Amino acid sequence: MLTPIRCSDAITRCSYCAVRAHRLHLRSLRLHSTEAPRSQEAATETRRNYPGTRSLGLTGKRSEFRPRDGEGRTRRSESKFGSGGNGSRRVVLDNASPIRKVSGRGYELPSGVVEKQWDKKPATFSEALQTRLTVMKEELKDAPVIERMRRDAKAEGRNADSFPQLWKSFLLESGLWSISKGGVPFEGLALKGRAEGASVIDDLRDAFRAQGQRGLDNRIKYAFYGHITGARFTDSELANQQAVADLRYPSEWYPATRTLQRVIHLHVGPTNSGKTYHALKRLEEAEKGVYAGPLRLLAHEVYTRMNARGKICALVTGEERRVPEAVKDAEGYLTSCTVEMVPLNMHLDVAVIDEIQMIGSNDRGWAWTQALLGLKAKEVHLCGEERTVPLIREIAASLGEKLVIHHYKRLSPLQIADQSLNGNLKDLRKGDCIVSFSVIGIHALRKQIERDTGRK
Repeated sequence: MLTPIRCSDAITRCSYCAVRAHRLHLRSLRLHSTEAPRSQEAATETRRNYPGTRSLGLTGKRSEFRPRDGEGRTRRSESKFGSGGNGSRRVVLDNASPIRKVSGRGYELPSGVVEKQWDKKPATFSEALQTRLTVMKEELKDAPVIERMRRDAKAEGRNADSFPQLWKSFLLESGLWSISKGGVPFEGLALKGRAEGASVIDDLRDAFRAQGQRGLDNRIKYAFYGHITGARFTDSELANQQAVADLRYPSEWYPATRTLQRVIHLHVGPTNSGKTYHALKRLEEAEKGVYAGPLRLLAHEVYTRMNARGKICALVTGEERRVPEAVKDAEGYLTSCTVEMVPLNMHLDVAVIDEIQMIGSNDRGWAWTQALLGLKAKEVHLCGEERTVPLIREIAASLGEKLVIHHYKRLSPLQIADQSLNGNLKDLRKGDCIVSFSVIGIHALRKQIERDTGRK
């Protein structure tokens, strides 16, 4: 349970600030309590200490303490503040108010109300860091990870480092030791230590700028946990982890796939040129294969087409999974899925990856990269635009795999109409193409065309 910060005998010069501070204090008593009895106790204590005070209202042009029923207001004092004239507001105080005017000093706040420090400048990063290091040292002393390390050391028959030793080593290696003692960063550190600690200091400074004290506390925790966890690994173990996490060379990914000698077929051409049709014809001839498309709608279309032609085909997307009963007894079957759901651990005869130009997408490009590099298929058919040829050629060369490029031309010409339909869909003729830029727009146009023309 959190306890609100208390400050007795707080003084403020502004009566409105005094009212607002007391209102925030009452609110903190409710918000900082995680137990219902504690909240009721706080409310009872407030009514006992400040009899006559029922609620605080700060809405509208007039803000006042409202007494409980049956208790009248015997004294009123008013204080104007603000810009004056029509722009000024009033705070009405009475004998039930816990705020007292102190002669020559301003308005005195009750015990437990924290004064708003309007004139105090915000703490600098160095000041905040020095303060939070002291606070976090006490908080992390009993962290669960420390207790777990002690249990592990006891089970292994060795002595665990004490928390002061861990904290001191963390401060020394991260360049925070001198700051915790009121000095400057990296004081007394060698050049290597300064380079390692600079990243920690930069992370803490960025967190403080973005989220203030809360962000600084979180980054100190993460940095400390990372230090004590990483200290348990040897140099060889750390080097091995860095090698595994090194993703600079995609041609070395998926070593099981690299043992296969695949053939990549790249089908390129404009829309309605037959590139996907020819790739799917090859998929129909395969015993085991997969189709990977960018949309669930396309995956469902291929799933329906393959099953209609007597091929056992399963549908796997992020939203649904349809696996026919015949799959259990079949030696091989086809799978139609969205590109994020491709089976990388399955040996296949043919794999079709549609819309390969999406490999350049900042959001979903990883899925096409994963499918192209990881699918264990004898033949990989890629369908996309002409502009993808240089990139796919370079990837195939880095993988040492054969690339066959198939170029297609548009089967039927596409020309823009000379005149607009002006919203009259009845003037549509057979062979017309209507373009929409959203799924909702496509379905809305389809329904409207069917309603107005009777065609599908």
